Amino acid sequence: MNYNFIQEAIDKSGQSITSIADKIGINRNTLYNWIKEGEDLKKSKLIRIGQAINHDFTDVKRTIYNKNENELMMLDEAELLQKVQALSEQIQLLESKVTRLEVDIIRLKMYK
Repeated sequence: MNYNFIQEAIDKSGQSITSIADKIGINRNTLYNWIKEGEDLKKSKLIRIGQAINHDFTDVKRTIYNKNENELMMLDEAELLQKVQALSEQIQLLESKVTRLEVDIIRLKMYK
């Protein structure tokens, strides 16, 4: 995804990268690196940027929070639907395999 919602929010804030970095307590190069991370940026860092520029990032896109990795994964509706479709197809394949295994078990029991 080329769209960088963090850079857009910073631009709209009218603040300089240096002043935002100072508010967060980091240097401007670190902030640039965080911006480059975009959708892969850890939640804690995204919150810090949002607080510095007075911006709530929750309205940008649908957000899935992976608690195990402490990361935000930003998905637009089309990406979310693609993931749901892929999971649905995987479920159908697994159900088919289970059915075949059940048939095999019944056949084995019949021949004992």
